[in-house]
Amino acid sequence: MKRIKKGGSVTAKDILSCLRLESCNFRDFNIKCVRPPDNLCDESFTLLTRPEEFDELFRSAPSDVAAVIPVSLKEKAKGYKQLFMFSENSRLSYIKALNAFFLKDFVPHIAKSAVLNSEGTIDKNVIIGEHTVISGDVQIGAGTEIKENVVINGSVTIGKNVLIKSGTVIGQKGFYFEYDESGVPLAFPHFGRVIIGDHVEIGALNTVVQGTLSDTIISDYVKTNDHVHIAHNVKIGFGALIAACVEISGSAIIGSRAWLAPNCSIRDHISLGNNVFVGLGAVVTKSFPDDVVVVGNPARRIRTRGRVFN
Repeated sequence: MKRIKKGGSVTAKDILSCLRLESCNFRDFNIKCVRPPDNLCDESFTLLTRPEEFDELFRSAPSDVAAVIPVSLKEKAKGYKQLFMFSENSRLSYIKALNAFFLKDFVPHIAKSAVLNSEGTIDKNVIIGEHTVISGDVQIGAGTEIKENVVINGSVTIGKNVLIKSGTVIGQKGFYFEYDESGVPLAFPHFGRVIIGDHVEIGALNTVVQGTLSDTIISDYVKTNDHVHIAHNVKIGFGALIAACVEISGSAIIGSRAWLAPNCSIRDHISLGNNVFVGLGAVVTKSFPDDVVVVGNPARRIRTRGRVFN
């Protein structure tokens, strides 16, 4: 897909062709920037999600503006001068356009201060930031970007098109002790791996712990926010979203497309089903099935969550 590059531009027609949305007031013009709807300029591209704000935001806006707006505004938009694209999910359509046209090109490089002592294979088409340290048997796939001050060691497999943000530590042993006969904590040695799938995003200051006897697994398209802890042997399913400051204890299983809200804690050895929604600050001490919303301390089921995906 066409992307804006230094000295170049994308047109309104490019965006409309990509999104394949119905529109009104169409005319083609260059798009030079993206802007919020309350700060528009000529040749900008914006998003509206709140229909009640439409009149206030667009009554005096420049004419050379392209906007993705809700379908419910179709008739009202005809009385305005801007180019409007109508979407059932305006936020999703806008995100698709941003990803298609407005991201910087991926330019592979490895910073001079990075330390690479991996016995595994690191694809040449990667970005590795300043002061990152990679050691052990580490495999890294094409299109992956590892930011500054990341530490990856042990036995770790990272897939394609992964983003790992600054300050994250992956592959070190976890917190697992048993008291011996004298009351001294004895560490459980870790022999497992960390396996991270394709298109995963790991936030800043995360810890992803090596498995003990089995592996810690983060499946394709999982996204974690900053300050997340993922303990040994945890398994996270496809497309799960893990918000800031979540703690997932050892051997827990998180289903596909689950949503874990900020500051929630997941007890060890429990299982959360697919499409589960865990509320803000919840303390989850038992397993829950698919498609439920759980909140509180201890977490309890309050309702069924509507299925969005099969």
